[in-house]
Amino acid sequence: MKCFMITVALPGTFTPEFSSLIPPQRAYINKLMGRGIVSTYTLSADRTKLWIIMFGEDMEEIEECLSKFPMQRYMDAEIDEVMFHNNAAHYVFPMSLN
Repeated sequence: MKCFMITVALPGTFTPEFSSLIPPQRAYINKLMGRGIVSTYTLSADRTKLWIIMFGEDMEEIEECLSKFPMQRYMDAEIDEVMFHNNAAHYVFPMSLN
C-alpha cells in the first residue's frame, strides 16, 4: 500500500447545506479509519483546510475514495504521494490489565 497526503481547501463560509453534511462525512471517515484506509484526519483551527493521510494501491484508488465523501462537491483536494508518515500512535502499546 502507498501512502498519500490529501490537502483539502474548504469553503470560507459554512452554509446550512454544507453543515448538514458534516455528520455523514464523519461517519464515512470513521468507517475508512476502521478499515485502515484513513490514518489521520485533521481540520485547521479556522476550518478552511483539512489534511488527510490515506493508504491505497494508487492515486486512482484514492481519487475514487475521495469522490464518495459526502462533502466532496465542496472540497478542492490536492493529493500527494508521500514516502512515509510517522505517527506517534504507532508507538503506543496497548494497555494490559494483567
